[in-house]
Amino acid sequence: MAKKPGPPKGSGGRPPLDIDWDQVAEMAKIHCTGAEMASVLGVHEDTLRMRCKADQGITFSEFYKKYEGEGKKSLRRYMWDSAKAGNVTMQIWLSKQMLGMRDRIDEVTDQKPVIIKNKDGSSITLGTTKIDFKKDAQND
Repeated sequence: MAKKPGPPKGSGGRPPLDIDWDQVAEMAKIHCTGAEMASVLGVHEDTLRMRCKADQGITFSEFYKKYEGEGKKSLRRYMWDSAKAGNVTMQIWLSKQMLGMRDRIDEVTDQKPVIIKNKDGSSITLGTTKIDFKKDAQND
């Protein structure tokens, strides 16, 4: 059997799409997933990963982490600037996140012993229980 005439091997198929790596970087900064990025670019996620290695010389994971970190840094700056500008809600949130502060509501719990009275008049103390102030006030 003779080979069919045609283009040399490897010269057929669709030409590779240009990937806008600046756009991919911006999407990584706002934490888009690989699948979301691929969808926006009109390529398969596997293609995006392979092309990152070929075009950028690093894995997609390395590329993503680099720009994801820049996005976090920018968000932190915006939050900090907002707090400095007087946004009380942001000041409170940052104090809880960064300084470990918290809202604390102390519950007042007076306790009294649990006493079980026997038929012979003796009693047994079993420990303590929380007092229900409303119930105790009604019994007084």
